[in-house]
Amino acid sequence: MMYIEGVREGAPLVDVLKRVSRRKPVVVIKSGRSRRGAAAAASHTGSLAGSDAVFDAVMRQCGVLRAESVQEGFDLCKFLARTKVPRGATPSSSPTVAVSASWPPMPARSMG
Repeated sequence: MMYIEGVREGAPLVDVLKRVSRRKPVVVIKSGRSRRGAAAAASHTGSLAGSDAVFDAVMRQCGVLRAESVQEGFDLCKFLARTKVPRGATPSSSPTVAVSASWPPMPARSMG
């Protein structure tokens, strides 16, 4: 599951999502669907939320499941973890969660 507030570089994100979603279901929650949410995302990351319809279409093309809320994201993950894998699919059995305020993720900073 990924939580995304904004996308600065779409092509690398699309490449990663297409590659990963072939092996494992990917659930994405994106903030900024409403004007208020877009303003909040911009204040956190400095990136624009962009057109939600475009983001939604790109996620479908990548084979990604889009959740409307954090709760729905966890519900989808729970469902996927308990459901038999469809024939031909080979997802990993271990759950993965990624949280990114924007794409690409910022490099880790030293705490020292």
